[in-house]
Amino acid sequence: MEALREVEPGMSEYDMEAITEEGLLRRGILPSVALYAVDERIFKYKHAVPRGRRLKQYGMLNLCSRKWGLAISITRFIYFGALPEELAARFNSAARVNAALLNATRVGATSAQLFKVAAAAYATEGYPGEERFHHQAGPLDMASANGWQRPREPRWLSIARPLHGIRAFAGQGGGYGDSARRQHRKPHRHPELPVLSEAIVEGSTYAAAGVLVK
Repeated sequence: MEALREVEPGMSEYDMEAITEEGLLRRGILPSVALYAVDERIFKYKHAVPRGRRLKQYGMLNLCSRKWGLAISITRFIYFGALPEELAARFNSAARVNAALLNATRVGATSAQLFKVAAAAYATEGYPGEERFHHQAGPLDMASANGWQRPREPRWLSIARPLHGIRAFAGQGGGYGDSARRQHRKPHRHPELPVLSEAIVEGSTYAAAGVLVK
């Protein structure tokens, strides 16, 4: 959130990367993946690396980092002006897909089972086959995204490891990259970032962070 507040129109993707990673390094956190993009590049590329384009309206800060041997991932979006209705709808759909995956993440679940959950959730949201267009996350532990979910992957979760969330969705900028543990309590809410969606699946509530609109 600290880096997100510093983002302003005219900044380059490299500027966004620099202010984010400076804040991490000052805290002894090691950045390991940097995916930053603005405007049309967010729509064009599922996992955009920074290339120096300057921000007009829409920015994405997406990173993985490590501290104390553990890896986390996070994605945040900022929009200057009125958020388009279509974009807001895609973010809501992505939040519900993410909730379905988090709810299905438990000890003994296989990657193949989780992939089927993702496929069904996309279809429910009106995007059948979307799971084929980008990787469907995977468990995190000592590495960033330690493997991906695949249709026939037999690997199973032996402990409640964090799940690396959806990072790209529908090619239109709605997506998440937050690592999370499955839990039956409401996650911490940052007061400056609106909750975009609260999906209830089998009695558990999963909140997703919204876009910071300025």
